[in-house]
Order: sequence, then structure tokens, then C-alpha cells
Amino acid sequence: MMLRIRTLNFSTLLLLAFLLSISQPHSQTPFVSLPSPPHFLLANFPSHPIPASPLSFQVVPAKEEMTFAVFGDSRPERDLNQPEIFDKIVEKINEVLPDVIFHTGDIIYGKTEDDANINRQYDDFFKVAKRLRSKMFVTPGNHDIWDPASAKIFEQRFGYLYRSVTIGSNNFIILNCELPDNKCLIPAEQRNWLENELKESGKMRRNIFVFVHRPVFPVDGYIGKSMDKFPSERNLLHELFKSHGVRFVFSGHEHLYHFQEKDGVKYVISGGGGAPLHVGEAKGGFYHFLIFTVKGKEISFEVRKIDRR
Repeated sequence: MMLRIRTLNFSTLLLLAFLLSISQPHSQTPFVSLPSPPHFLLANFPSHPIPASPLSFQVVPAKEEMTFAVFGDSRPERDLNQPEIFDKIVEKINEVLPDVIFHTGDIIYGKTEDDANINRQYDDFFKVAKRLRSKMFVTPGNHDIWDPASAKIFEQRFGYLYRSVTIGSNNFIILNCELPDNKCLIPAEQRNWLENELKESGKMRRNIFVFVHRPVFPVDGYIGKSMDKFPSERNLLHELFKSHGVRFVFSGHEHLYHFQEKDGVKYVISGGGGAPLHVGEAKGGFYHFLIFTVKGKEISFEVRKIDRR
């Protein structure tokens, strides 16, 4: 058989070079990786955007026992560079090397109509976050989404506005209470999706963990400006969590640590990731992250304080 070799002219070569260049990752705009179901590799923070995958997907770890980290409100004061505390939290979490990390929201300062400024703030965040050695999922906070334009940028960066992640026998549900015109609320479409997630998790006897930036039961600073702003809607949400056996609900927004239990549902506020603290140390005002260990239905966790010095 004769092998036919076809020569390319200079214009064709230029076109091929251009097509190859745009197919390569762009190092200036990091994005969090988004998996496609049913499984994905835990490759962290690729440097190019990829299309959003469906709202639910599964990760099947090599072991049934798992660990995960939680922290939040790592944003800077104003639109300055990311706080040093965030750097320290990244370093300390890497020492633990949990299977996955969840952020309770507010990763940038935001609050501007300048898209270029917003994207610069995200780039500053990723310069620190890309050093994490475990996959991280971010809950949208009020400093991340405050109007339709910022919601679009968040979705472009992360590929979702709300979603769930299933790891072994554990379902992690990330809610969005910051959608324009629906602040401090879980709107009907998202609530219907949540109910279906809770029902399916119940059928599979999974541990259920929920993340929502604003506390369902705030304790200091944002009382009346969290999910309690609309008491009937908040109570409906709590009843959903209660009736479906949700194990933990994590929030940020208040820059402190707090734990409380209501009707068997454990509510944790973890907002000590680097933003200015709201209260003194005796009331939970200290920088920290949480490490959870899950062995079947047994769940334990530690609060790891971070020295600000």
C-alpha cells in the first residue's frame, strides 16, 4: 500500500498553530475543576473553564472511611489581597490532606460593578486556593453574589450556582441563598430540587450534610439578616432537614465558630477563614477550620484554631 504524504502550505500551518494554541490551558485564569458523572479524577483547579455538569454527581472513594474539611469567610477586607490567615489555613489543611474540602462562602470582597475588578479578586483567591492538595467546593456567599452580573461570573468560575456531591455513603448538598431577588431564601425551584435530593439520599441511607452561607439560626451580628429574615421560610427549611435526617448544616456569614443542635439537626457556623472577626474569642471569634471524620454512621470532628500571629 502506498503511503500518500500531503504537504501543507504556510497559511494552513498558521491556522493549525492557532487552533492548537486556543486548545491549551490558559494560565492567567484559573478555574475550579468540575467533574462529569458518574466519576471524576480529583485534579485540582485546572487553568481553563469547562462546561457545567449536571447538578448532582458521584465520587466513589477507595475507602468507606473519609475525612473532609470545612471553613469559610476567607475574604479580604475590602478588595485587598487575600488575608494571611487564609494562607495558613491552606497550609494546615494540606498537612491533614482530607478527601475533600467545603468552603461556606465569601471568598472575595466583591461589591463592585467592575467585572475586571471582580475577576482580579477571583484570581487573587485562586493564587492561594490552588495550593490546596484536596478538591474544594465553594458555597456562594453574599460577597460572591450580589446581583445578576456577579451571579453569572460565579457560575462561569465554578460551573454551578447550587449542587450536590455524593462521596461513598455521604451526600453533600450546596445551597444558594444569594440569588438576586431571593436573598436569605431558598427559592421554589431550588427547594424542589433539595427535597428530591433529600428523598433520594434517604432511600440510599446516606449521611446528609448541607451547606448554606447564611445561618439558619444566626447567633451574633447577622440576626435578622440571615435565613431568619423570613421566619416561615426558615422554619420550613428546618423541618425539611429534620424530617429527612440531615446530620449537619454548615454556614458562614457570621465570622466566628458556633455549634448548636435543634431537633437532632446539628448546625455549625464556620466563618473564621480570614475575614475580620465579629466577636471576641470567648464567643467563638477565632480563626479556624474544621476536620470531620466519617466512619459509616459515626461522625466526629475537631475545631482547629489558627494563630493569627
